Amino acid sequence: MLYGVVSLILPENILDQFDIVKFEEEDIARNDGSYQPFKRNVHIYLDEQDNRTAEQCATLKPNGFTEYTSVKDYPVRNRLLTLHIRRRRYLDSDDKSVILSEFPIKADGTSISPEFADFLKRRS
Repeated sequence: MLYGVVSLILPENILDQFDIVKFEEEDIARNDGSYQPFKRNVHIYLDEQDNRTAEQCATLKPNGFTEYTSVKDYPVRNRLLTLHIRRRRYLDSDDKSVILSEFPIKADGTSISPEFADFLKRRS
């Protein structure tokens, strides 16, 4: 049931490629009197699943994860939503680092999700 609820707020099909490893909420209220529409920020940490094919398992060795990439997504219930995404790294037979996934994390030239960028483009 939790999977179903979380899949409603995350970008489409992301849970087919990534696992949720941590969930945090932080207070971001300002004390300087300036207007702030959001008082909280939800942070969801996602790690890429090992989706290698049988052939790739034979030729690529796991080599940990990349650093987290932070992506701003649609605000949810008056909270900002920040996704922190780590991709898996592999080593090929020449010990060169390889990242397999082509899942689009950010819209080109931004720090926001592709879906959120499309939404903002349609509003302008």
